Amino acid sequence: MATTKDEPRGQQNGRTMGQTLDLSSTNLTEFAISKKELNTCSTLILDYNALSVLSEDVGEVLQSLSALSLTGNQLKELPSSFGKLWNLKELSLSENILTSLPKSLEGLCSLTVLKLVGNKLKELSEDFGTLKSLRRLELDENELTTLPGSFGLLENLEILEAADNSLEALPANFGGLRHLEVLNLSNNRLATLPRSFGSLPSLRRVDLSSNKLEELMDYFDSCHCLEKLFLTGNRLSTLPDWIGKLPKLQEISLRDNQLAAKPLPEAFGESSREGLMYLDMSGNFVMELPSTLGLLTHLDFLHLGSVIGELERRNFQNGNWIERLPDNFGNLTLLRELRAEENQLSCLPENFGDLVSLEFLDLGQNLLRRLPDSFSKLKNLRVCLLSKNNIELLPDNFGHLDGLLDLRLDCNRLTKLPDSFTRLTNLETLDLFDNHLIELPEVLKYLHKLQRLDLDEAEESEGGDSTSKQSRHINWTSVLAQAVQKGQSMWQSHEGASTRESSGRSSPSDECSLQRSYGARCTFSYNDEDNLSNLNDDDEDLLANSPDDRQSDSTHAHPSQEVTEAPEENWDDELEHISCYGYDRVYKHPVNDLHEPMGLEPNFAFTPSDEHVMNLPCPCINFDTEEGQFEDADD
Repeated sequence: MATTKDEPRGQQNGRTMGQTLDLSSTNLTEFAISKKELNTCSTLILDYNALSVLSEDVGEVLQSLSALSLTGNQLKELPSSFGKLWNLKELSLSENILTSLPKSLEGLCSLTVLKLVGNKLKELSEDFGTLKSLRRLELDENELTTLPGSFGLLENLEILEAADNSLEALPANFGGLRHLEVLNLSNNRLATLPRSFGSLPSLRRVDLSSNKLEELMDYFDSCHCLEKLFLTGNRLSTLPDWIGKLPKLQEISLRDNQLAAKPLPEAFGESSREGLMYLDMSGNFVMELPSTLGLLTHLDFLHLGSVIGELERRNFQNGNWIERLPDNFGNLTLLRELRAEENQLSCLPENFGDLVSLEFLDLGQNLLRRLPDSFSKLKNLRVCLLSKNNIELLPDNFGHLDGLLDLRLDCNRLTKLPDSFTRLTNLETLDLFDNHLIELPEVLKYLHKLQRLDLDEAEESEGGDSTSKQSRHINWTSVLAQAVQKGQSMWQSHEGASTRESSGRSSPSDECSLQRSYGARCTFSYNDEDNLSNLNDDDEDLLANSPDDRQSDSTHAHPSQEVTEAPEENWDDELEHISCYGYDRVYKHPVNDLHEPMGLEPNFAFTPSDEHVMNLPCPCINFDTEEGQFEDADD
C-alpha cells in the first residue's frame, strides 16, 4: 500500500536525507506506522485519507521527519506530543476541522512552513510568536477574529496568508514583521490598520481587498519595495499623496470603493511612471482624471468602467462619470487593455490612435458620436466594444483595423458602413442590431470568416410601443434568394454534375415567388438554439422535404427547389465553399444517414432537410409570420 520514491540526497541538520513515503488517498482511518518503518523516511504524506485521531506517541514515532502533510483528513485536534517533532520544517494541516492548536506546538523551533488553510480555528495561542523560524504561514478560511499579541515576534516571516477570516484588528506590534514580503488579508473585517503597518520595509505584495477600510493615512509611505497593492471593495473616499510616489509600484486595484470626483492626486504617475502597469479604478464615483495619467507610459491595463450592470445610465447609485480623457492619453503607447464602459465620454482625444499596443477596448455605454480619424492606427486591436453609444458614422479608414476579431456596434445610430469595411477580413463576430441601417450592407459579403452576425431587431419599449426592427428596412427576401442562387451556381459548376429540370418548376432565384411565399420579414440570425424545427408545417414544406420523399417522388418537391445529381467525386473533399455574406457552407450536401461519413450515400435534392440544417454549422433562418400569411401559398 505504501509507495516510496527516492529524493536527491543531501545534508539536513547534519544528517542524510532519506525517502518520501506517500500514503495519500489510501483510505487510512488510523495511523499505524512504527518508528522503525520510518527510520529512513524524511517526508511523510498522508493527504486525503480518513484520519480523525492521531495516537499520543505520534511525536516520538515521527521524530525523524522534516516534512509532514496531513491535508484533507478529519482531524479535530492534535496530540500534545506533536511538540516533539523538533526536526520538522514543513507541516501541512490544511482542510481538517481543527478548532485549536496545542500549546506544545511552540516546541517546533525548526518549523519554516505551516499550512492551516480551511480549518475552524477561532484563535491562536499567545505563545505562537515563539515559532521564530517560521517563514510562511497560511491561515486562510478559518474563523479567526484576532491575532495574538506575540505575532509581531515572527521576525523571519516572509509570507502571511490570512484571507477569508473575520479579523477585525491587527496587533499593535504588527510592524515587527520586518521581513514580510507578501501579505494577504482580503475578505476580513478590518476597519483600521495599526500605525506600525508603515514599518514593513520589505513588503512587495499587499492584498487588503474586501475589508472596511475608510482611509489609508500614511501606512505605506515607507514601503518603497511595494510592487502590488490591492484595495478592491473597501470604503475609501480619498487617496493619500504617497500613493503616487511608490517608486516600484506595478499594480494597484482601487475597484469598488467610494472614490469621488478627482480622487487621484496630481502627483500620481510622476514617481510610478516607469513601473505602473495595472490600474483598476472601476466601480467608483470618478469624474475627472489627472493630466499626469498620461505619464504612466508603461501602463498595460487600465479599467475605468462603472461596473454597475444594467442600471439606467442616468439613475445609477454608483459608478464612474468620466466625461473626458486627458489630452496626453495617447502617450500610453504600451497599453494593451482599456475598459472605460458606462461613463459619460462624448469624444476621444485626437491622439487616441497613438495607443498602438491596444488589443482590447471597451467603450460601451458612453455618449460617443464619432471616432477620431487616428482610430485606424490601432493595428493590434482584436476586440472593440462600442455598443450603446450615439455613433452616426465610422471613419472612412475604419477598415484599416484588419486585425479585428470581435466588433460590437449595436445600439448606435449608424446608417451605413464605410467601404473600407471590406478589409476586416479576420472579423469573426459583428453586432449591428438596433442601428439605422436602411439596407443590407454590401460590404458584409467580403467578411468570409464571420461566425456571428447580429442584425436582429430592437426589443419592445417599456411604454408598450413596439420599436420596429431596423431589419424591417432590409430586403431579406433578396438575401435568401441570393443564398439559394449562389448554391445553385455552385452545384451547376461542379464537374460531373448535370441538372434535371422538372416541368412547372420555377427558378430558386425568382425573388417574386419567394416574396409571395415568405413575405419580406424573414431574417438571418446565427443562433444555435434557433433552428428550422420551430417553423410551422407550411414553412417546412417550402424549405425542405424529407430525403426519402425527394428521392421517391420528385413531384413532391416544392417549385422553389432545384433537383440535381450529386457529383461522383467525394463531395466533402471537393466542396466549393459558398459564401453568403460571410457564412461558409450555407448549403452542404447531406447524406441519408447522418451517422455515416459524409459522401457515402448522397441525397440528390438540392435543399437540405430540417434535420440536416440543424446539424450543419450555418446560420439558421428565422421567419416572422403572421396569421393567415401562407393561406394562399399553394395558389
